[in-house]
Amino acid sequence: MSESEDRHAAEPHRPYFSLRDLSQIAAAGVGAALIDMVVKRSLGIALPGVPFSGSLVAALPRTVLILVVACRTRKAGAIALLSLVEGSVNFAMGGVFPLSFVSPLGAGLLGEATWFLTGVMKRLLLLRLAITGAILAVGRLVMASGFAMILGLPLVRWFTTAPLMVGAIFLLNIVLGGLAGALSRIFFRELQHLGLAAHEEHGRD
Repeated sequence: MSESEDRHAAEPHRPYFSLRDLSQIAAAGVGAALIDMVVKRSLGIALPGVPFSGSLVAALPRTVLILVVACRTRKAGAIALLSLVEGSVNFAMGGVFPLSFVSPLGAGLLGEATWFLTGVMKRLLLLRLAITGAILAVGRLVMASGFAMILGLPLVRWFTTAPLMVGAIFLLNIVLGGLAGALSRIFFRELQHLGLAAHEEHGRD
């Protein structure tokens, strides 16, 4: 066996997600669920006549949180795993199944696929983040709307009584998701300056 093979065999196996990765993914998943719960319950009381008002307000901070973790780990599966944690916490806190679980998970899988497919845009990270953010934000509404229709929830009435309002909210979610991508880039750079995240030219930690 050659010297290089001996050295390679002696190297300990490193898990795909480090303990630091997993702790950040878990913390962000719980944080996203708390944002969703607090905003939706507050606005559900304050603005009962505006469909998806909670999702609209929560879209920006929640998507920023998800994308910062995606930048931090730079590993496939981080967004999907974070969304799984978020959905589980949502359901555990009394959310309506399957909306509370499947909607964030489905949106996370759409975001994960977008993040992977736009991986060729490494020199255009800002655009990659904006596209992924838009998909994450609007994907949740698409999932929630689909299940609302299947289950015959009262939410469906908004699609016939206020279609323009619903369309505007979907559009605003896309815009807010794109803005979240830009903000997550700024926050991630601040983490780099503080030494809390590796610079992009370095290898994965």
